[in-house]
Amino acid sequence: MVHEQDREKFRALLLSKRNQLLDHRDELGEAWRDLHEREPEAEERAQNESMSRNLESLEEKELAVVIAIDEALRKLQTGSYGVCTRCGESIPEKRLEAIPWTPLCVNCAGHAEKGAGPKEQ
Repeated sequence: MVHEQDREKFRALLLSKRNQLLDHRDELGEAWRDLHEREPEAEERAQNESMSRNLESLEEKELAVVIAIDEALRKLQTGSYGVCTRCGESIPEKRLEAIPWTPLCVNCAGHAEKGAGPKEQ
């Protein structure tokens, strides 16, 4: 669990990343609209389709991070921020500084990537 004096630091980190992602998403939307406004040639059309698939994947990943950030902000308010959702142990501060929206400690994250490990609490 995060100490009271560190809550504002993590809240600022989370809000900064959330705003950055939402701004980036807006920029991507504008770029996408610009691509569709002009008539592309065949080769350019193929590149646009490839870029479209990449953008959709990126947007899904960014949306997942925004959702995780919103959950982390909720946990900050309830006092459960910094507690691993799988094992219930405290997530080290260094890990939270690197990935402030993470719900898992390093050990559980490693197990989750392998498809094993303790169940979520």
